[in-house]
Amino acid sequence: MSVSDAVEEVIGEMQFLGLPFKYDLINLSSLARFIHADVERMVGKPISIDAIIMAIRRAYKEMAWKEQKKMFDYASKCKLILRAGFFIVHLKPAPGIYNALLDLEKTVNWAIGEKMYLLLRSDEITVVGNSKFFEPLLALVQKEEILSRQEEVTVLTVFYEPGALEVPGLMSFFTEQLAAHGITILGCFSTYHIASFVVHDADAAKAYDKLDKAIRRVQQRGLETSPNL
Repeated sequence: MSVSDAVEEVIGEMQFLGLPFKYDLINLSSLARFIHADVERMVGKPISIDAIIMAIRRAYKEMAWKEQKKMFDYASKCKLILRAGFFIVHLKPAPGIYNALLDLEKTVNWAIGEKMYLLLRSDEITVVGNSKFFEPLLALVQKEEILSRQEEVTVLTVFYEPGALEVPGLMSFFTEQLAAHGITILGCFSTYHIASFVVHDADAAKAYDKLDKAIRRVQQRGLETSPNL
């Protein structure tokens, strides 16, 4: 077995190193010394630390590309839409609230662009909708049932090709861009080929710009780019 093959096999079993490698946080000399004995045992002869360091660089670059290329392909085809004039309310469940919310949702005229999204859990409810439904919603609930309420929020929606949710890393690609630029995600929800992020109105333009630039960088370079760029 070659040094490269041995290093690739050993590193491949250390999936926890993915994020540190991604952001260049690994001391390669320390890692080479850590796996030195395993590599020598697999190769069957003495191997220098420098040779292992070189093999680590080659192995991780190749492995990372193979692992993430599919995600890059999906990310490069994403489309964005920004919709303003929304609210987000988080509620405690209460008797009758589910039916009341469903009745309110029936008043939404989707044909003219009105929106309301109900995220129902057994222990929590989130409602995202156009501002016109904010007061009617509050009229349905008691003050103590409201966990959090935010007006003046924007929904940033990402459209991706069917199957993208099966690919590890795509959601992380989006959220890392937002987090790296100090953008708070107030809520998020997804379906098979659409994901939406709720952000403050004040962050909306920046959120769109950063995601749009990240997508265009992937399109132009075919590579993921650090969210700090």
